[in-house]
Amino acid sequence: MSKPLLIGLDWGTTSCRAYLIGARDLLARNTDGPGILRVEGGAFGPWFDTMIGDWIATHGVLPIILSGMIGSRQGWKEAPYAKCPAGAADVVKALAKIDHDGLPISLVPGLVTENDGMPDVMRGEETQILGALASSGMGEGLFLLPGTHSKWVEVSGGRIVSFRTFMTGEVFGALKEHTILGRLMREGAADAEALTELAVSGDFGVEVSLLGSCRQLRVNDKPSMRSQPSC
Repeated sequence: MSKPLLIGLDWGTTSCRAYLIGARDLLARNTDGPGILRVEGGAFGPWFDTMIGDWIATHGVLPIILSGMIGSRQGWKEAPYAKCPAGAADVVKALAKIDHDGLPISLVPGLVTENDGMPDVMRGEETQILGALASSGMGEGLFLLPGTHSKWVEVSGGRIVSFRTFMTGEVFGALKEHTILGRLMREGAADAEALTELAVSGDFGVEVSLLGSCRQLRVNDKPSMRSQPSC
């Protein structure tokens, strides 16, 4: 096991996950922290101490990086967005600092881009992508990060060039809980075959929207769409 070099926290809206990181491996993790919306009165410091206090007591002071919504206006301290295109060096230049018990804490800024004259932002996903680039040696590609607000991210020359946000997960949650489509769904694991079929086909013989297609497939009891909420 390698020597601890860094503490990283992925502190988002609904959860907080902390990692004790060595030169070549992950040494420990704590995934039981609250998201920023569950921290009452902005008491981020005490929760931060709860998450990593034992590691500091055992290993001494280490560099600490926080990413995600913890760097938003609703978080511990706002870290202004860095502009795309941006690579690791650009993000490092834009790190914000937090003074808490003399610990070296840095906040990752997140990124902003513009699509057709409209701004789009991310916080947390940029850290995942830059980490993937560093570990894989890749410098080009299209990254998909599913979630409540899914991101499609274009990477070129080792930098995040642009991205678009789609409210896929949030729309799915609303449809599942509050529409007639939700009543047609049965609980269970996602059906990858059914999802792929719907995504690549796009031709159901009539001019309908994707959501309309989902309803028709279920109402007509198409076997591949019968049991799961995959579409």
